[in-house]
Amino acid sequence: MLIRQDVPAEQAGGVDENSNGNGSLMRILPVASRFVNEMPERLLEFVHRALASPVADDSLH
Repeated sequence: MLIRQDVPAEQAGGVDENSNGNGSLMRILPVASRFVNEMPERLLEFVHRALASPVADDSLH
């Protein structure tokens, strides 16, 4: 797991289209709600950061 190797959270998640499931949607919706009045480019910046965050690995618990 990359996060254990001190890779920043924004870079530790999966990069292919199958890496993003319902967890991605759950991260995007609050971001979009919070930054709804931002310029679209700024909103997309926050959305991309939220999507790049890795999903918690059950083996860490």
